Amino acid sequence: MAFQKIETANKDAYRETNGIPLKYDIKGTMVSDIKINKESGWIQEAQITQETSGNVQVKGTQKTPEGMTIPMTMNSKTRITSK
Repeated sequence: MAFQKIETANKDAYRETNGIPLKYDIKGTMVSDIKINKESGWIQEAQITQETSGNVQVKGTQKTPEGMTIPMTMNSKTRITSK
């Protein structure tokens, strides 16, 4: 089982998405449990849980002169099998 912290790299930088400048400040965790077939090297089964939350800051533009803060929470569970 592997545990990893997730955090936005360079959270002070704006990135353009569809022409809109956005700044991300997201943190969370990911836990992975992966079983590998020793003979083939392929994944037999994997369970991955990811939980993140934070804010996306929209930079002020003509359309949104005051800018905007969008709170976000993202949780996911992924299961992979070889069956």
